[in-house]
Amino acid sequence: MFPARPRGLSAKTPTAAPSQSPYPSLVLQASDESGQPAALVNASVVGWSSQIRNMDKAQAAILIQFELDRIAESYGARLEAGPAVLSECTQLVLSKFAGLGVNEIREAYRMKAAGELESLQKGKGEMWGGVFDAGQLGAVLSAYMEQRRKALGAYLRRRQEDAEKAEKERNVRERQAEFDRRFPDIIARMQASAKDWRDCPAHLYEGAKRRGLFRFDSIQEAHDIFQDALALARLEKEGAYQEALERGGAGMFRLRELKLEASSQEGIESRAKVIARQITLFRKLCIRK
Repeated sequence: MFPARPRGLSAKTPTAAPSQSPYPSLVLQASDESGQPAALVNASVVGWSSQIRNMDKAQAAILIQFELDRIAESYGARLEAGPAVLSECTQLVLSKFAGLGVNEIREAYRMKAAGELESLQKGKGEMWGGVFDAGQLGAVLSAYMEQRRKALGAYLRRRQEDAEKAEKERNVRERQAEFDRRFPDIIARMQASAKDWRDCPAHLYEGAKRRGLFRFDSIQEAHDIFQDALALARLEKEGAYQEALERGGAGMFRLRELKLEASSQEGIESRAKVIARQITLFRKLCIRK
């Protein structure tokens, strides 16, 4: 017999959506890349921004000793760590693990408790007899540091890549904004100086079209322009091949390439699309009617 369904619920009652990860997406990406737990990546990022070496030494010693006392109690010490032990453990952290944040000491012990410290040899880092000491602390933190380097390295690489991407996108936006600002002047100079379609840059076509600077009178007009462009593109390709033949010195392979280009319909059509844009700009914006 299956247990009765609780009142108020039916087979169609939606279940709760899975909870969202508490970690930022960059932390999760670094976790995937490094193969390290997201909690480790997050703890190392927090620790990297508040390293013990950058703290006031006296204040750091107080915080470390307080944290060590709590960790010893939480993770298996049956005997209270005496002042001499806590003092030595504190000095060990200050001298050998100053690149960590105080928060990472607890994360290291959490990972040990969960069996996540990959390089911690069996029997190392144990509180034998329930005794917390500097040897046990050093073994745990050393194993933690190995995995921390992988996790933090992946995070910093990701962050740098994201920063570079954001910088490139910002530069593109700025260049586009500057181009948009100067566009009317660029068009005006083209109109004043263009003698034929070759003097009209094809990259101005989309901007002019988007701003409504021209429009085709009919579909037939656009078709006619493209047919003219096809003829010009074909002449260009054939002319390049004939010129290379007459000039000499091009080499057999280069001549073969030019001949193939002259007979390639795909290549001719690709070039014709560019020429058609130039012809359109010239006829629509530069020829005074």
